[in-house]
Amino acid sequence: MIDLSHRISDKMPVFPGDRPLSLTREKAYENNGYTTYALHSCMHAGTHIDAPSHLSSEKRLISDYCPDIFYGRAVALDCRNEQTLGVKEDFRDKIEENGIVVICTEHYRYFDRPELYYGKYPSIGENLCELFIHKKIKMLALDTPSPDGFPFELHKRLSASGIFIVENIKNSERLLEADSFMFFAVPLNIEAEASLVRAFAIMNPIPSK
Repeated sequence: MIDLSHRISDKMPVFPGDRPLSLTREKAYENNGYTTYALHSCMHAGTHIDAPSHLSSEKRLISDYCPDIFYGRAVALDCRNEQTLGVKEDFRDKIEENGIVVICTEHYRYFDRPELYYGKYPSIGENLCELFIHKKIKMLALDTPSPDGFPFELHKRLSASGIFIVENIKNSERLLEADSFMFFAVPLNIEAEASLVRAFAIMNPIPSK
């Protein structure tokens, strides 16, 4: 099992313009007999999932979908050392209809340096976007803040096609070790267009010789 989620902590970096995240301890066991924390956050902070309604005319919220949407068989695409992510020769055969695609750029390594992480991140190209739509994938997971930058035209096209988008994952390069794996990004049962998630992958067992 590989954890793909950034730790949620107080003052965690968020997308420029979003509400800052705050995580505070409100009661301590030593003083109150119990401990409680309070979280104040935009739904797009840290590792999270966008429903299609985030950037399309779709009206359904996260809570309107069955949980089986949020996990399934997945493949990882090696897009390291690229700024505009294009279609490679093996992508068309690897991607399955109604499957999940995880893109590995290793950009997540800059997550604690927001000026770099949110400043200039790798973006998918037109051809790759069209391939995802043509293959009718159900979910796209990224180790970057977004599929593309402002005005987010490709993000909008993916959303309009009903594709859920998981942003800000980590440890993506570890997924390249397997031909396929099970990917999970299960949100809260929340009436919102997005949700924080605990994303993780379960790799196929290595056959014994």
